[in-house]
Amino acid sequence: MTTLLPPREAVVIAKSPRSERRLTTRHHSNQASLVRRSDTGNAPARAARVCDLSSEGIGFVCAMPYPLGTPVLVAPVGGGGSAKLDAVVVRCEPTAGGWLHGCKLTGRLDKDQLGDWLVASTV
Repeated sequence: MTTLLPPREAVVIAKSPRSERRLTTRHHSNQASLVRRSDTGNAPARAARVCDLSSEGIGFVCAMPYPLGTPVLVAPVGGGGSAKLDAVVVRCEPTAGGWLHGCKLTGRLDKDQLGDWLVASTV
């Protein structure tokens, strides 16, 4: 004979929203830029729009995805006083208008370099 056990209560723990791990302040941007792979000498540049920037990272949207781990070079259209930024793609997800890339800069931006990019994005 089979004995039926009483029903047990299950506790489901909801997955928490992505926690913010950034230790530096993220600044909104709308800078038209060109992005290309930096690990190949003749990679074509793609049009992109930088959407946020911090002293340690950059986020941009472009039409095609770059795989995680891809080294990229981000340059503002028009240049101005803003330096080209070397970064590595650490996040890529589809979004309205293309692919949102989250990248870690290979070197930390100082206050002046960050300011140059932020000023360029408002021109």
